Amino acid sequence: MRIVRLGIVLFIICMGIFFLWKFFPHASFSLEQTDTRPLIVTTIFPLYDIAKQVGGDTIRVELILPPGGSEHTFEPTPKAQRAIEDADIIFSIGHGLDNWLYNLTSDPSKILPVDSGIALKEDKEIDPHYWLTLENGALIASFMAVRIGELIPEQTEEIRLRTEAYLVLLASTDRDLKDRLSHLVQKKIVTFHDAWAYFAEAYGLEIVGTFEPTAGREPTPQYLFALKEIVVKNHLSALYAEPQFSSRGIESFIKDYDLTLAVLDPLGGGELTSSYIELITYNVETILHNQK
Repeated sequence: MRIVRLGIVLFIICMGIFFLWKFFPHASFSLEQTDTRPLIVTTIFPLYDIAKQVGGDTIRVELILPPGGSEHTFEPTPKAQRAIEDADIIFSIGHGLDNWLYNLTSDPSKILPVDSGIALKEDKEIDPHYWLTLENGALIASFMAVRIGELIPEQTEEIRLRTEAYLVLLASTDRDLKDRLSHLVQKKIVTFHDAWAYFAEAYGLEIVGTFEPTAGREPTPQYLFALKEIVVKNHLSALYAEPQFSSRGIESFIKDYDLTLAVLDPLGGGELTSSYIELITYNVETILHNQK
């Protein structure tokens, strides 16, 4: 009798497994199974989104700097440190913007700056904000596609097709944004700090001043006086802050000169900037809506 009961139990278990396999063929029942796809770590949101667009489901992508954070004041979490250590590739901006990476990995050879083929701007030092044009975004995407393909050569064709489609979308969006800005009358702008040179050149704008010459420091009275001269001389009606930094030091100045304080976002990842293309589009539309 005991053998019969055992046989019934085993039959029920086998039938249960059969039905699970039959009706849920893609489900995983192994506690030991892990995701074997390459782990791609990116320092800032634009790189995160570009990597996802290029790699698709063939890779895992982790973002280190959370949306709303500042690349200048970032402190890595234990989770971020583990992701960096486990990464197959770490895509970075370089040139001082995310050099903290080198203190967080035992294998710095995994860190790959994505500036290949990009004409970098240099004054006293290299300006690292080169991702803020869609033309440079296309170069970044192409570079990532090659590096990711080297990790998973069996997926090279899928990555190539995905990247080509993304490049077409970047180019068409870029043409549309440039056309819209070409009709702008007032093309002179004042920005929060020196992060927008690539963006301004690509989209036909002229930066005539900043109101925080060094990131993380409040503007001095002397600097505000010089800024007033710029505003008056160029007939400006708006200044452009950034969401990652406080604008309290400029509030009274804005009120005194009846200016609009609009927000340009260099990093994105928010509700209105949930993709790299949305980020650049948001910044262009911000300019269009506030320049008079």
